Amino acid sequence: MQGFVLAGGDGVRFGADKRLAPLGPGTMLGVALDHLRRAVGDDGPVWLVGPPERRTVAAAPWLDDEPAGAGRGPLAGVLAAVRRGGGLILGAYMPLVPSSTLQVLPHLGRSRPAAPRLGGRPLALCAYWPAQALDALEGVSAGWDEARVRDAFVRSGGLAMPLDALGLAEEDAWMFSTVHTPYDLEVLRGELERRKGMWEWAGR
Repeated sequence: MQGFVLAGGDGVRFGADKRLAPLGPGTMLGVALDHLRRAVGDDGPVWLVGPPERRTVAAAPWLDDEPAGAGRGPLAGVLAAVRRGGGLILGAYMPLVPSSTLQVLPHLGRSRPAAPRLGGRPLALCAYWPAQALDALEGVSAGWDEARVRDAFVRSGGLAMPLDALGLAEEDAWMFSTVHTPYDLEVLRGELERRKGMWEWAGR
């Protein structure tokens, strides 16, 4: 099993490189990498994925988007990962997804993508993407938003799992919070502060 952290966002809304924003014991990127590494275990490598110009961190091996510079946004990162053989994919802007949640997705999906479902939608950038999904990904039109990735998820028969099927309760939804702006990060830090003592940084 391989892991891929999508780390190519340009941070325009954040106003800085949000991958390096402090969170918990390290940075947003560091926490996301730690959780994904624990989910993958010793079975395979964990990659950072993004456009070549964003290759400014050396926390893990880098994999360029495919096709690079073609305006495909996160779709290019997922496509690069699946062309590499597929595996667990996690957006760096979702750093607190528990490793235990990520671990079960490949067993549920097998030859199909599998992701948590929140707000009626699959979290397609926090998902298991097998090699069998390549045709669906290549058939999706270019675009910057996550909707294109969700389209490929549906086309490939992806499984969108409710939180309770993943051993989580509705009040655990905060763990899937996304960070796009400084305000988002402050809200996430506030959630962590409120739950001090309930979260283990080693992942759940």
